[in-house]
Amino acid sequence: MHIVACEWRLPVPCDTARQARIRLRHTGTIRRQGVAARLLTGEDAEWAPLLQRLCSDQRLLEHLLPLDFKHLELRRDAQGWQVHLEHFGASEVVNRLPGFRRYIRLSAEQRAALLGSFTELYKLLRDF
Repeated sequence: MHIVACEWRLPVPCDTARQARIRLRHTGTIRRQGVAARLLTGEDAEWAPLLQRLCSDQRLLEHLLPLDFKHLELRRDAQGWQVHLEHFGASEVVNRLPGFRRYIRLSAEQRAALLGSFTELYKLLRDF
């Protein structure tokens, strides 16, 4: 059995060519309590203000906390930011024996959270 997932991408243009790669995840064992941001590539001192804002921006958290994502990564290069989000919804579960496919629908609440998250990330990232 495997899952065919859908990855959503959002380009955010920027003026300067700096390198960064940031991974976000939900915090909390049973209930989601917040978001943790981890810098994978780049200078810690340079990106510390952005990491702080990603974890504390209330408008962003309103949309990210209910969102059922598997992976969320922010990548910065010469062209700007790329937001890569792999969501559990809008994916397909495929099994060989017995052969079946099940589509996992993207609900209206998840769609609203996804669009709201992208809107807030766009506003936040264009300043960095």
